[in-house]
Amino acid sequence: QQQMMNVSGTITHIKELIGLNYNSQERENLSQKLPFKLVPLEGSNLTGIQLENEKIFYPEQILAYLFKCCFDILKMKDKTIDQIVLTVSPWMNENQRQIILDAASIANIKIASLLDSTTAAAISYVKIHDSRFPSQKEDSTNAVLIDFGDVSFNVSVAKLSQKSVEILSCVSDKTIGGSYFTDLLQEYLLTKVEEKYEINPRNNKRAMLRFNQAVEK
Repeated sequence: QQQMMNVSGTITHIKELIGLNYNSQERENLSQKLPFKLVPLEGSNLTGIQLENEKIFYPEQILAYLFKCCFDILKMKDKTIDQIVLTVSPWMNENQRQIILDAASIANIKIASLLDSTTAAAISYVKIHDSRFPSQKEDSTNAVLIDFGDVSFNVSVAKLSQKSVEILSCVSDKTIGGSYFTDLLQEYLLTKVEEKYEINPRNNKRAMLRFNQAVEK
């Protein structure tokens, strides 16, 4: 509802904007579907966010605000957390990971470690199905982990036992993900709407948001 009431002022896709090169094809593709403006940050080739009031935000500023909101919710529930282990996408480079650490620092949150999401998935799987795996590290079994996310497709090979998880290799493809299929279906349906009703919803940000939400369902 918040996004529908303030389409251009609601920031989304923040994970994809972290450390994003403004001169990249990925930025161009994102610009075509986001209701707010992406701009080059002064003194770098990275991407910033400009809202209708002309104010420019760094992605880490938005991420820091999200971190703070999460911790405020925990405080409301009388939960105390000194530090966290944060999962990150395996395709993130060192610069992107540092930006996440900077965002946590802005929000006064201590991060004990950054953990690739594929490693976190492997640990969780072993914990849930520990009886399926050998008890000793020396007897580890190999497994293939497939993660089909919203913005990427990740495949990793790991050695697993009840006492250890070792990621042997990992590959990510950011051109395939759930949003990729959503975009294809949306473009197909938009073309059909234009042909049948002779209107172009692309010129209306709120209409496009409703259209996208309907396609995702």
